[in-house]
Amino acid sequence: MKNIKTYEGFFDFFKKKEKIKVSFNDIMDCLYDLTDEVRIKNQLNGVREIDGIFASDDVVFKKNLISLDDEFDAMVNDELFRNKNFKIRGNTIAFKFTYDISEISDEEVNELLLDCKSKLEMYECEISFFIGWGDDEGGSSNREWSDFMSMINKTIKRTWAPERPRNITVKIKSSNGFS
Repeated sequence: MKNIKTYEGFFDFFKKKEKIKVSFNDIMDCLYDLTDEVRIKNQLNGVREIDGIFASDDVVFKKNLISLDDEFDAMVNDELFRNKNFKIRGNTIAFKFTYDISEISDEEVNELLLDCKSKLEMYECEISFFIGWGDDEGGSSNREWSDFMSMINKTIKRTWAPERPRNITVKIKSSNGFS
């Protein structure tokens, strides 16, 4: 009998956990502090695009070859979120925000993002960032960053105009998908 109990516990290890899909509202709750900050321009509702240079959708969603199913899903999601500053592709959400360094520091934005990251980890979601700088002239980094301050220090602070507004694309990926 003692051996049976030992093996029962061993086989429990191989049982698959039930994956719970994260709702869009759960993600919004995690982003609340970031999106509610008045010094950060994000326009979650209303205007789809924010002024500035951002990483392209192809870079964010890593889609070199798009299948017909992916195009259909993209069309449906774009229709559902037409008046939102969001794009959803599969199990990934991306949204854009911008802020001026003279209004809010990089460190303050980092604190808001760290808080958001800790909330997203409860839903087994990963957060990463892409950066762009400038309005008409500037550039963007095609590299995906998991650490916000490293991204700032290794990209925009090394440009010829580090005081320019930061244009950030936030990518949230759920291993379980979204409901």
